[in-house]
Amino acid sequence: MKARRRLLVVGATALAAPRVVFAQAPGKPLRVGFLVPTTRKGYAPRIEGFITGLRELGYVESKNLLIEYRSVEDDRYDRLPELAAQLVALKVDVLITGGTPATLALKRATSSIPIVIGSASDPVATGLVSNLARPGDRIAARAGNADCSALS
Repeated sequence: MKARRRLLVVGATALAAPRVVFAQAPGKPLRVGFLVPTTRKGYAPRIEGFITGLRELGYVESKNLLIEYRSVEDDRYDRLPELAAQLVALKVDVLITGGTPATLALKRATSSIPIVIGSASDPVATGLVSNLARPGDRIAARAGNADCSALS
């Protein structure tokens, strides 16, 4: 239950933090890119919590919300840059990610799409953000946990 509550906070952050999300034209669905550093099945509880949080905010998948998923299969982390580029090419409105390698791949792939970090080890030390209080104009790190450790 604790993980689900944290995911709801991340979901709310994804919708509240980036201004571009609220700049949607009426009737245009919100497009979210989701890059995870493991199999989609392995990340399923976090994804379900995220979708539940969005549903509570009025976003329903296939109605006014489109989620593009990309995940690493068989621990092929060398594919992260390719998967990040795929999401950027789709011109999603916001990118959600977890794990330092996946977040770094997204940061290198785009300079314009907002990125919400669900979890990453020490985002300041790894150069993902300058600091947690003011992470940057397009990257939002999960507040309330200095190292943004795993959501579970």
